[in-house]
Amino acid sequence: MAKCVYTTGRCPVCFDFGAVAVLRRRDTDALVFFCPTCACAWPKPPGDPPDESQSLSELAPDGARIADAGEVAGLVGAKPLPSGEWLDILEAMLAD
Repeated sequence: MAKCVYTTGRCPVCFDFGAVAVLRRRDTDALVFFCPTCACAWPKPPGDPPDESQSLSELAPDGARIADAGEVAGLVGAKPLPSGEWLDILEAMLAD
């Protein structure tokens, strides 16, 4: 299966300009939720209105990577973004 980015929906901060991507912390198996457009991050899928956001470096100090299908399998509402959308941008942002 081709690599893709999973999302929990539109970003409640920048609305239709960004999607909330599902990432996995590098130091634990915890998921984090991140909008690459506004750089807001949350420890759980954000609500609408959104919970207070943090930076990705605060939530994942050792970095994060794009979560795979197995890691988001139990996450209600998670779905893959259209082929390639956000993949290159997120990979560049998350590169070591």
